[in-house]
Amino acid sequence: MSVKSKPGELKLAVKTAIESGYRLIDCAYIYGNEGEVGDALTQVMRDETVRREDVFIISKVTDRDHSVTDCNNNSILSSHRVVFDLSLFLVLPSRIQ
Repeated sequence: MSVKSKPGELKLAVKTAIESGYRLIDCAYIYGNEGEVGDALTQVMRDETVRREDVFIISKVTDRDHSVTDCNNNSILSSHRVVFDLSLFLVLPSRIQ
């Protein structure tokens, strides 16, 4: 389940999580959180709270973006929105009707 947060709340939540020891960050274009996650990670890495190699960043595509071209394009776009290379890019399975 994804909860829509107010601008800036997610950035603070990610920063607080990293400062508390969390090292796995999950985001997705469909959640609308990749930009704020990237902003938070940029700040904690600039402040030397954590190094990039110590954080596992996940993003994903939905079941409507399964073509090779869509997956490739979305993985590149997600990396740009998050600002860092992703550790894992998931392709969610199609829903069974």
